Amino acid sequence: MANSSAFDTFYARLQKAALTAVWTRGITLARQQKILVEKETTAEIVLRVRIAGKPVSPKVTLWLKDEDWFCDCGDGNDPCVHVCGSAIALKQELAEKPSTGTDDKSGPTPRLIYRLQAREKILELHRILKTDTTEWPLPGRLTEVIGGIQSGRRKEPLFAAAQEDYQIDSLLIGTPFYLWTADHWARLFKILKETPTVEFDGETVSVSRLVLESHVEVKKDAAGFRLFLSDPLGVNRKFENQVALKEKDGEKTFQPLAPAKVSPQERLRLTSPTGIFYSASEETRLFTQILPELEKRIPVRRPSDSPELLQEPPRIEIEFDTESEFSFSVVAHLGYGSPFSAYIVNGDLLRIGDAPFPARDLAEELKQVRRLQTELHLKPGQRVRFEGRDAIEFQQRLKAWKVMGKGQSQFDLEGTLLAQLDFDEEGILNLSFATAGGKKVSNANTPELFRAWSRGESYFPLAGGGFARLPQDWMTKYGAKAREWLRLKDSLKKEPTLLKIRSAQVAQTFHGTVPDRLALLKTQLEERKQLPEWKPPRDFVGDLRDYQKIGVQWLNLLKRMGLSGLLADDMGLGKTLQTLAVVEAKSLVITPTSVLTNWKDQAKKFRPGLKVEVLHVGDRDWEGAFKRADLVITSYGILRQDIKQVEKLEWNTIILDESQTIKNRESLIASAIRRLQGQFKIALSGTPLENRMSDLLSQFEFLLPGILPDPDDDLKAEDWKSRFAPFILRRKKSEVARELPARTETTLYCELSEEERTIYDTILASAQKELQALADSETEFKPLAVLEAILRLRQACCHPSLLPGRKALSSSKLDLFLDALDQSLSEDHRVLVFSQWTSFLNIIQEALDRKGIEYFRIDGSTQNRGAIVEKFQAKTGAEVLLMSLKAGGVGLTLTAADHVYILDPWWNPAAEAQAADRAHRIGQERPVLIQRLAAKNTIEERILALQEAKKELAESVLEGRDLALSRDELVSLIKSF
Repeated sequence: MANSSAFDTFYARLQKAALTAVWTRGITLARQQKILVEKETTAEIVLRVRIAGKPVSPKVTLWLKDEDWFCDCGDGNDPCVHVCGSAIALKQELAEKPSTGTDDKSGPTPRLIYRLQAREKILELHRILKTDTTEWPLPGRLTEVIGGIQSGRRKEPLFAAAQEDYQIDSLLIGTPFYLWTADHWARLFKILKETPTVEFDGETVSVSRLVLESHVEVKKDAAGFRLFLSDPLGVNRKFENQVALKEKDGEKTFQPLAPAKVSPQERLRLTSPTGIFYSASEETRLFTQILPELEKRIPVRRPSDSPELLQEPPRIEIEFDTESEFSFSVVAHLGYGSPFSAYIVNGDLLRIGDAPFPARDLAEELKQVRRLQTELHLKPGQRVRFEGRDAIEFQQRLKAWKVMGKGQSQFDLEGTLLAQLDFDEEGILNLSFATAGGKKVSNANTPELFRAWSRGESYFPLAGGGFARLPQDWMTKYGAKAREWLRLKDSLKKEPTLLKIRSAQVAQTFHGTVPDRLALLKTQLEERKQLPEWKPPRDFVGDLRDYQKIGVQWLNLLKRMGLSGLLADDMGLGKTLQTLAVVEAKSLVITPTSVLTNWKDQAKKFRPGLKVEVLHVGDRDWEGAFKRADLVITSYGILRQDIKQVEKLEWNTIILDESQTIKNRESLIASAIRRLQGQFKIALSGTPLENRMSDLLSQFEFLLPGILPDPDDDLKAEDWKSRFAPFILRRKKSEVARELPARTETTLYCELSEEERTIYDTILASAQKELQALADSETEFKPLAVLEAILRLRQACCHPSLLPGRKALSSSKLDLFLDALDQSLSEDHRVLVFSQWTSFLNIIQEALDRKGIEYFRIDGSTQNRGAIVEKFQAKTGAEVLLMSLKAGGVGLTLTAADHVYILDPWWNPAAEAQAADRAHRIGQERPVLIQRLAAKNTIEERILALQEAKKELAESVLEGRDLALSRDELVSLIKSF
C-alpha cells in the first residue's frame, strides 16, 4: 500500500489539508498501533481506531480514487486526528491486519463478525469473536463484554466495536427470533449492511432491507382462470420468521419476507393445488373488479394476453332533462371513462361496445355514491323531478357536478332582484325589477311577482331565462304598498290627474325622488302653498279671511284638475262660505234638514246672483229645478226618496254638508249618494271621522273612489295619511281663527249622596259580577250587556229618576247644575244646556219651571227649530236653551250663548265638540265657557279620562285608528275601582 501511487497522491492531499497540530497528533496515534484495518479494496479502505477508555471505536473510511475521507467521531476538524493517524499508519505499515496483532501483548486482537444460522425453519443471528486461530460466541450483551473499560479493569477495548454493533445489540434484546417479523429483519439488515462481514453456512453473504412480497399469479386454462399464491422471484429458501434467502448469479442475499396480505381462507384456497377458480364467463368481473381490488393488497401477475384495463377513477355524471319553465328531472349515472365507456348498474359493470375494461375501484365507487347521496340526495339510476323553488336551489348544487343535457341555464340563479322606480313622460310612476347584472322581470310579470311573494315563494323567473331571489327585505317593507300601487295604477287609467298625484305620493313613500313637474302639484295639494289665484265670481259678496282664501284656492284647484275633496275645518270656520265662493250653475247641495234654511240664507247673503231652489216638502220637480236654478238645496232624507229622479241629472258640482251622515257605506243614504253624477264633488264636515276609518272611506267612495285601498290591504297610519291628505283640508280654530274670543273648558264635580251612592254601587256590583261570570264561562263577549250596564251607571250619576222603577225629586248633579245656572244668569250670560237623554231634559225643565226660569227647548220632536234659533239669537225671550245632543249637534249657529253646560259626558269628544261649537264660532263676540258636569268617584271620571285619549286621535283625521270603543275599553269602564 505504501508503494501505491494512488495512495501516495491521496496521502499528499490529506497532509496538505490537515492542521499541523492535528497531523502531529496523528503521528503519535499511528505509533501506538491502535489502528485496525477492517476492510480494504482498491477504491476504499475501512479502519477502526481503538481509543483507551472508549467503548466505541471511531470508524474511518478512505476513498483513494476520490481523494476523500470520513470519520464518524464527530470531531470539528476535517481531517480529524483519526483520519490522519489511519493514513500515517498505512504509510508506515503500522496498521494491524484483521485477526492479527495483540492486545496488551496478551494475545491476538479478535474481530466481531455476524453469522446467520438456520435452526429448523427459523433464522437466527449470532455474534462471533474471531481471530486467525480461534473463534468464540460473544457472551451476553456487547456492553457487558466491553464493560471493563468503564470499570478501569482494561485500558483499551478487547476489540474494535462500532456504533452499528451497539445498535444491533439493542435490536437483539427482547423479542426471540421465532417471533421476528419482516420489520425486525428490515431494521437489522439496514444496520448489518454497514458491517464488514456477514456469514451463512461458512461463506460471506449480503443482506438487503428491501422487503420481498409474495404475489398472486393468474393462470389461464381452457375452463377459465385460476389464482395461486407464489413466492417472490429468485427466492430459494424461506424461513417461518418472515425472512428469505434469495440467490442470483451465485450471490446470496437475505431479505425480509412480508406475509401475503390475504385472509386465512384466501391463503388456504390460493395455496391449494387447484387455486381459486373463475370461469370464462366471469372474465369481466375478474379483471375489472376482483383483481384490481386484490392488487390493493398484494401484487398480481396476469397472463400476457389479459385484457387492457382503463386506469381511470370512477365518476358520477348527471343527466338533465328540462320538463317545463319551472321544472326539470335528473338521473345520476356511475361509470368509467370520459365519455363513459362503461356503466355501473346495480353493482355490475356494463361495457359499451369494445371499449377497454376499466379497472374498478370499489372503494372509490362507494365514495362517489355516498357523495351523491350526501350532497344531492340521489341514487345512481334513479330519476327525480324538481319543481319551482326546489328546482332552482337544486340547480345551484348541480354546479359542482358534471351535468349533461340542455336547459340548465334556464334555472340559474342570477342574484337578488332590485326594485327600480322611474317616471314616464306623463309623470306616471313605473315600478320594475331587475338584478344588479341587468337581467329583468318582464313588466307583464310584475303583478305575478307580488302574488309569488304573498305565497311565500323565494325566487322568480327573469325575462330571457334564469331566476332571481325576491328582495325579501324590500318586499316586507314596501310590498303591500307596491302591490296596491299596481292595482291603483290600473284602476286610475281614466283619471290621469289623480294618477299623477298618487305617483308622487307613492314615490315619496318608497323614498324615491319626485320629478319637478310633480313637485309643484305635491306642494299645492299637500302643503297648500303656491296655489293658483282665485278670481271671485261677479256676484260674490263678502270678505274672506286668509285661511278661507286658501280654502277657496284649494277647492278651485281641485275643480280645475277634475278632482274632489273634503273640507274638514272646525265648526264655525266658514265652510259654507268657502264652498259658495266656488259654486257654479247646476250645483246640488245635500244637507241635514235642520240647516236647509241656513244654506238658503247663506247663499242669498254671499251669492245673491245665484238662482236658488229648495226641494224639501210637497211636490218636487227635479228636472224643472235643474233647468231653472243655479243651486238646488235638498235634505238627505228627500234625496234618498227621490234618488231615481236625481241620478239621471248631471251636475257640475255636488256638495255634501255634514258628510259624516254617509259614514256607514251600507246605509241607504250612502248608497243613494254614490249614484249621483257630478263633475266636482265637495264634502263638508267638522268631524269626518267620528268612530272608525270606515267613516272616512265611505265619504271618499263618493268623492274619489279611485284612491280607496284594496279590502285586503292592511294599511298603516302613515299610509292612510299619504293616501288621503292631499284631498282633505282641515284647520282648527286654534290655528286660524285668532279673532275668535277665548274658549274655556272646565269640569264641575259633585259628590253623590248616601242614597245615590248605594244605588250606584249596587248597579256596579251587579255589572262586575256579570262580567266575571262571562269571563269564567269563556262564552262569547256580548258588548250590548256591557253597554247596558254602562248606561245604567251613567244615569245613576245624573238622577235616580232616570233608572227604571225609581223616583226622586232631585239629585246631586241637578242641584250642582241649578246652582251654576243661577250664577251664569246672574252674570247676564245666555246659556246652552246639552244632554243625551230627553228624559233628563224633562227633569231639568220641571226644575226650571219650579224656579220660574224661562227657557227654549230643541230636541228631535221640535218642529219650529228655525224660529226658536232666531229668537234665541235675537236675544229676545228666554236666556236658556235646552237641547238634546243629537238634535243640536249640527248645523246650528247659536253665538248668542256664551255659557255651555254638558250634563252627561260621554267618551266621544267629537259629539261634545260639535255641541260646544254651536256657540264658539265665527260671529261670537264674548269668551265662551264650556262646563261638563261629572260625579266624583264614578264611571264619569273614567269616561272623561278616556275622552282625553280619544281626543288626541280625533284631532288627527288621518291617524288611521278606530275611535270606537274597543272591548277592553268598554270593560275598563266598569272594572273594580
